[in-house]
Amino acid sequence: NGGTITQVSTGNPHEGTARSYVDLRLFTPDPAAGRDALALFAALERGEEPPQGEFLHFSPGGIEPFLFKKIRQQQALGSRGYLFFKCNALTSRSLCAALEQAAGQGVTVDLLVRGACVLHPRKTGPEGGCIRVRSAVGKLLQHDRIYQFGRGQEAEYYLSSADLMARSLRRRVEAACPVQGETAKEKLRRHLSLALENASVFEADEAGRYRRGSPPRFPAE
Repeated sequence: NGGTITQVSTGNPHEGTARSYVDLRLFTPDPAAGRDALALFAALERGEEPPQGEFLHFSPGGIEPFLFKKIRQQQALGSRGYLFFKCNALTSRSLCAALEQAAGQGVTVDLLVRGACVLHPRKTGPEGGCIRVRSAVGKLLQHDRIYQFGRGQEAEYYLSSADLMARSLRRRVEAACPVQGETAKEKLRRHLSLALENASVFEADEAGRYRRGSPPRFPAE
């Protein structure tokens, strides 16, 4: 019928890593996603930076401003705001500053970062916000990147290939895609629960030291 099916993945489909990496893939017939993907590949063929789509967000140039916008939206909600990021690394200083500012305004920030994380946890601040940092390291390498904004039925979920690093957000071509539909969102919530329950979970203290702890409930109460 002339339509397109667009696949967005959190990692490369590579036979060398398929047995040990945990990644997620989203297939969508949404025509906006198809147009964005076609525009991306056309720009790459011309040697140009990715255009910014109506459905997909691309770096360099698009994912970082998108993240700042979403963080500010949750910050405006104060203690009702919630942010959850699952990624391999969090080393972007500007993004860490934005998360600290949001927590200072009452937002709860949960981070599940497999590798390097330069943002230390902080206890509940004067406005009720906090930052919690955990790492899940198990038999399988959790390679998927998931961004969550808000809680419950109002929560928005995005899959992405981009870690929260300057090189990924500013110097590499990466993509972020919304997860739509209650069935897909419920599968993603279950995936996040299993990621925490089935791996060895370590929680960081304010000094940046990690200690093994009991798996937290997800989503956080």
